[in-house]
Amino acid sequence: MKILLLSDIPPCENLTAGLVLSALVRFVPKGSICFYIVLNPIIDIKLNPEFANIPMRLETKPNENWNFLPQRRGLNKLSRLITFAGEKVNEQFIVSKRIKDAIEFGKSQNVDRVWAVLQGQTTIRMAEAVAKGLEVPLHTHVWDPFSWWADAHALDRVTKNRVQKQFNKAIKASQFVATASKPMAELYHSEFGVNSVPVIASHPIELAKSPVTELTNDEGILIGMAGQFYASKEWECLIKMLECSNWRLNNKKVKLIVLGPQKPPGEYLDTNVKYLGWKDQKDAAYILSLCDILYCPYPFDKKLKEVSTFSFPSKFVLYLAAGRPIVFHGPDYASPTKYIADKQCGVVVGSLLPTTLYNTLENLINDRTLYSNCAKKAQTAFINDFTLNSLRECFARFIGCDELVGDLENNQHYLSSEDNKFKEIEHRISNRKYSSFSYVAHGKLILAKRNIVKTREWLRKKVVSRIPPFKRFYLEIDYYNREVKRLNKIIMFQNGKVVDKPELLIITQSKLWIDGLGDEFDRAKYIIILSESNSIECLIRKFLLIDYDISIVYFDSNISIDIEILKSEFKKIGKKIGIIFDSNNNLESFMKKEAHEDIEYLVKK
Repeated sequence: MKILLLSDIPPCENLTAGLVLSALVRFVPKGSICFYIVLNPIIDIKLNPEFANIPMRLETKPNENWNFLPQRRGLNKLSRLITFAGEKVNEQFIVSKRIKDAIEFGKSQNVDRVWAVLQGQTTIRMAEAVAKGLEVPLHTHVWDPFSWWADAHALDRVTKNRVQKQFNKAIKASQFVATASKPMAELYHSEFGVNSVPVIASHPIELAKSPVTELTNDEGILIGMAGQFYASKEWECLIKMLECSNWRLNNKKVKLIVLGPQKPPGEYLDTNVKYLGWKDQKDAAYILSLCDILYCPYPFDKKLKEVSTFSFPSKFVLYLAAGRPIVFHGPDYASPTKYIADKQCGVVVGSLLPTTLYNTLENLINDRTLYSNCAKKAQTAFINDFTLNSLRECFARFIGCDELVGDLENNQHYLSSEDNKFKEIEHRISNRKYSSFSYVAHGKLILAKRNIVKTREWLRKKVVSRIPPFKRFYLEIDYYNREVKRLNKIIMFQNGKVVDKPELLIITQSKLWIDGLGDEFDRAKYIIILSESNSIECLIRKFLLIDYDISIVYFDSNISIDIEILKSEFKKIGKKIGIIFDSNNNLESFMKKEAHEDIEYLVKK
């Protein structure tokens, strides 16, 4: 067996699709796979040494995203014409060249099957042609329906229809199809008569956290969310609901914990929505397990009905592994809705009304039996459906091979990051954007749009607004804009009472330590948390529930938890730690015994 993987993203650790491909490629025996990757020059790829010893060809794919062109009425016809012409040029000159190149590469590697990821115009156009040129079976892999991709990338109607036909043709010509969900597999089997199997992002069984069957008994509620914000209206509904309830549920304050590649949209206080950035799967599962409820929004928009029906969010699998109740906020026809109804691993909110969302959350919090059952069944669903054993079985059916490697045989494709070959590949990936005409042209157009916006703003402020007929009109607009901002600020900052950010956050296990601070200690400048628990999870929750965003957490030197463990665990949420000593003598004594890097030290006065 020798597989040619044709994809727009290689196995990597900083993109969702790359993570799924990484898990699948680990199953393939050494010497049984090669890559032909057409990379988007704009996307940053972090090459994993684990797969760097696989033969690969890296090429730049032509521009597929046309939403940088003006889409408003009056100019959209011109934009569609440019899009149509650009796609024609791409198909006739660039994609045809990539097809020939991929066929030559596949022949040199003696491949006997093509595994093509149908994501974007380029790989869709290439898939069937490459398999025919190599005279080998085609196995296609689908993340999402093409209609969603076409709309998100502003394709013109003619191009969208043509590429959709090529997509359907590639599916029909496939020996086997890997799909994003069970409903999608059933659709392709009934519509095209092809063998299909859902191949959904899965994780090692060790990632599963013990289900927490009771709401944490402290002063707040943490709602966790991971992933991208393609369901923006649903997210806005959550924010609006929390604002209307003064960020409280069941008489407890609420904090949103967000993990992902982009900061959440909308207006809110950073103290209420705590964005922790991108985390690897292990750390993400750990942080989500500290939350009380996991929120999964999915689009109600009728334009995205096909996506909601046939796709399956990868974050949902991670939520199941975290062992906490899931609140799915999406339509009744969505694939996760059907999965939850079958497995009873969460609750569904099928409305965009904030009151409906609020009532569902309140009911989940107050109904102990429901909360406990959702947590238990979430972990059961993960173990039964989304471990690597399940993934390997599905992938073996899809790729047509029973000789896949087991969990213990990792790193068979490894190449040291110090190796010259690895450095050469890494250099090609990092420098591909600067040699790409589409990347340079795209950058110039974006810059031109920004300059046009700045010029228009300057003309409005300096020229048009000073002309008598328009002067009063623009003065009123500016006044109302300022008033709206002022009123929003008053609402967000609780009637304008803005509390200064404290200088330090201190966590101690001893009330005596607090009592010993003395009267000269200005407690208004500090937050002091008393926690008698030795649980790291308890300490991190207490930190996440505070009303401030503080970068360093200080502990008193008498804390019984190992310093290195504290540093490691708080690093997962992007925070440093520090130690406060009673005296310089205590500090010197501590430093003689053990010195720690990246830890701040302070002495009480």
